[in-house]
Amino acid sequence: MLVDLETHRILEILFSRDTKDVEEALKRIKGVEVVTRDGSKSYAQAITRTFPMARQVNDRFHLVHGLIESVRAFLYKRFAAQIDLPEEAFSKRTAEKKDTSPPFAPSPKDEVLRQVKQAFSQGRNKQQISRELHLSWTTVDRYLKRSEPWTHASRGVNRPSLVDPYWPTIIRMAKQGKKGTAILEQIRLEGYAGGISILRDAVSKWKKERRKAWGKGKANCIRFPRAQLIRGIAYGMHKVTQANKEHVQRFLQRNPQLQQLAQVLTQFRQLLEEKEEQGLTPWLEKAKALQVAEVTSFVKGIERDRVSVENAIASPFSNGMVEGFVNKIKMVKRMMFGRASFDLLRRKVLLWDFNY
Repeated sequence: MLVDLETHRILEILFSRDTKDVEEALKRIKGVEVVTRDGSKSYAQAITRTFPMARQVNDRFHLVHGLIESVRAFLYKRFAAQIDLPEEAFSKRTAEKKDTSPPFAPSPKDEVLRQVKQAFSQGRNKQQISRELHLSWTTVDRYLKRSEPWTHASRGVNRPSLVDPYWPTIIRMAKQGKKGTAILEQIRLEGYAGGISILRDAVSKWKKERRKAWGKGKANCIRFPRAQLIRGIAYGMHKVTQANKEHVQRFLQRNPQLQQLAQVLTQFRQLLEEKEEQGLTPWLEKAKALQVAEVTSFVKGIERDRVSVENAIASPFSNGMVEGFVNKIKMVKRMMFGRASFDLLRRKVLLWDFNY
């Protein structure tokens, strides 16, 4: 799409990004001195051939977005979707957390039983209670005669197990990665008289509780999402959720390369925001020194198109207006979905812009 930066008018909508198609459209426009674009090679070639004296300005949003995508690709290749952080990184925490689960909830029938008895004590008869609580008369009568709660006294109570006396040995060997058979042999020497099924159920329950407390990671590790690490590096720690902020900070402290990667991204943003054209060369050298293949590829792209990038730093022009028109055209496309062709869409948008 071609837009006049001065009049804010859509001049043309192209069917493809092919160099020849773009070049043919540009030839119909006269007196062009400045052209803003993204990093497309076809756009750059077409503009250079048609307007060799025009100043090309690379779009700042696409530059930052391209660097973020390079960093994202590196982190996707380097780390799994869930990252494990060793417990040792948290000196003030212990391996076992206290049980913070809510108290056992009573049965719903117990609540109805309480309401029936309360209403009867306030002077209502059985028929009134039946209408108010939407219960049958016989149910109300049965509830009034009952003196005990519906919930069984043993519900929610942990009964003693044969493995209880041997938990210190079981936990110690489980943390060492020992299998159930090895643990069974050891605790039998200590006097355990049960079978391996009871032991396996107990160890499985212990692992589930441990993972619930620390995250489903490796033993002695805390697990957090890779997406939170990407947010912290690409957009800053203020974009990381509160639950994962400490995890990401600790992980970055243990990985100097990731700290340097975050600094490089932040400094690139500052170059564009503060118009520091002289800082581009030092930044390119620092980015190369990271020896990250994805970032190096991005740097090579900037070096190939360096003039337009320098213009992006120094110039006030950008592709922001074009991106706004793109969103409007997408809305029109949705309205016309399945009922029209590209030619009709083009005429509709150009006419709409003319009358805007």
